[in-house]
Amino acid sequence: ERGVGVTLHVIDSAEDHGPIVAQAAYRRRPRASGDELLAESAERALPLVLGDFWCKSATAQGGPSGPRARRPKPEDARVEPALWNGDDLLDFCCGAPFFRAPFFSLGHDIFFARRGIGMDPHRTLPGHFAHMGDRLWVQCRDGVVEIEVQT
Repeated sequence: ERGVGVTLHVIDSAEDHGPIVAQAAYRRRPRASGDELLAESAERALPLVLGDFWCKSATAQGGPSGPRARRPKPEDARVEPALWNGDDLLDFCCGAPFFRAPFFSLGHDIFFARRGIGMDPHRTLPGHFAHMGDRLWVQCRDGVVEIEVQT
């Protein structure tokens, strides 16, 4: 399982910079969509804002709470299905399109994921992938993942 965090900080002129006021971390639900992640993050942030927010003193980012993760780059969304477990790829395709559409460079085509549909650990494709309409099936290390793709 992966963790998700919410950080409230004082806004200054730099992106994602400024003293940290409050933080919270939680485990995300498997196959949560980007909309669901955003809603849960907002719910987790609300008590931070309404709690003793105004009484806390801010701490510098990168201090005791650790460094901030770097911003994703476009190439971070490229997926190599053969390197993934099916459940992990399905989870990634469920949540990641909210932030940046994962893409698959397969053969001479590029496919952008809309959402993960399902995973079948008992299925094997005759090749690395199959595509029909808005559906893409990719062979992973432990089965086949079905993904809805942009057309």
